[in-house]
Amino acid sequence: MFILLTGFLTAQNEVDALRYSQNFMQGTARSSSMGGAFGALGGDFSAVSINPAGIAVFRKSEFVLTPGFSYNVSNATLGDKSFEDFNYDFNFNNIGIVGTFNTGAKSGWISTNIGFGYNRINTFNMNTAMKHDEATTSIVDEWLNDANLYGYNEMPTSSYLASKTDLIYEEVVGSDIWYNDFAGTNYKQRQSTSLTTTGSVGEYIFSGGANYSNIVYLGGSFSINSVNYNEKRIHKESDLNDEIEYFNSLVYTKSLETRGAGYSFKFGAIVKPVQWIRLGGAIHFPTFYKLQDKYSDKLDVSLTINNESPVQEGGEFDYELISPFRAIASTAFVLDKFALLSFDYEFVDYTTARLRNGGSRGNYYDFENENENIQSVYTAAHNLRGGLELRFGPLSLRGGYAYFASPYKSGQINEDTDYSVLSGGFGINSNDFYIDFAYSHRINSEYYVLYQVPQTVANIDYARNQAMVTLGFRF
Repeated sequence: MFILLTGFLTAQNEVDALRYSQNFMQGTARSSSMGGAFGALGGDFSAVSINPAGIAVFRKSEFVLTPGFSYNVSNATLGDKSFEDFNYDFNFNNIGIVGTFNTGAKSGWISTNIGFGYNRINTFNMNTAMKHDEATTSIVDEWLNDANLYGYNEMPTSSYLASKTDLIYEEVVGSDIWYNDFAGTNYKQRQSTSLTTTGSVGEYIFSGGANYSNIVYLGGSFSINSVNYNEKRIHKESDLNDEIEYFNSLVYTKSLETRGAGYSFKFGAIVKPVQWIRLGGAIHFPTFYKLQDKYSDKLDVSLTINNESPVQEGGEFDYELISPFRAIASTAFVLDKFALLSFDYEFVDYTTARLRNGGSRGNYYDFENENENIQSVYTAAHNLRGGLELRFGPLSLRGGYAYFASPYKSGQINEDTDYSVLSGGFGINSNDFYIDFAYSHRINSEYYVLYQVPQTVANIDYARNQAMVTLGFRF
């Protein structure tokens, strides 16, 4: 049990903290087509997740539904070989209902609005494949290094499995000095790694707001975030030219399933100092998550002298995560009924994310090292969103751009991992019904470390393409 604990504590680390702290809003088609820049506009259910004061802008009660279809592509380069993979995904980005209650007053508190619904704030669906036919290093090099670094009682689970399949061994039993027959050699191996991730983070939001004289709009919300994440990594190595003594192949499979939920509060305001300008501001308090990981490591090894039976270890682990605080400032320019231009600025400090123990099933682990890594690896990010809408009677044409700065500090391997989102769409609007269409294209590049000793890195380009349609009904 001690071996299992020490091997899997590293599964909850700064990577998990970042994964559930980044938000890439996928709400209504109108918001998405304008880059998500709705902090000063409101009147759209996606805007409630950005600035809760947006709910106070609604003039009528409304029901909205947004299905979406995604095509996600990855292109990974390992050594001198590139490989493209992809997946398709159908999901619901958004569903919500808003109730408007007018006081009948011409000034003062004109209306009070409440709303409930769901906005998807991140999606993890992606297939990635990395291949190299002439690799001169092996993941066994890392397992051997960790075994000698930590010793039998504290070695990671991967090294423990390698010891049980004779990939690494002690020449003198009990010496805790480990060897491998081909670690550090220049034999060429065929390597391949496939990485499949699925799931999402969704926000179930309860919101209320009030309209004062059509000048000041105030709002607040309470949200429950649901986490659903699955990851499966399969790493294969084989002796390409039959020149590695004793070794034929290995298949290492690492699986992770994370489930959980968290809660948070948001507050915001929108002000119209003059008719054609809107100013918005919002604060998002941290989300307090309770999460559970179910994990499994499996190693299947074929040696020339014998085929080892596959060995597998797994279990469950509970922990907590506190996501960073966010602040959003927005401005919009409304040119009568012909056009509007909107901008959002978002500040989020990823160094303030924290992992906490999850009680008895988390073995009361304090995450001291992991929280130090969060502060040393990550930084504060400044995110920008902008959108334009042109109106031609009932028809609206829209475009937008969003930039999400890299969360990594200068000097980190992924310091330049920022995200860009290009989007566009159109909508048809009537008094009681509207339909909007949108397309967004999100791109980023990052380095993926297959193993640390010796450090072996793949360069991966991601492209996430999504088409969506929003149906809205006013009553």
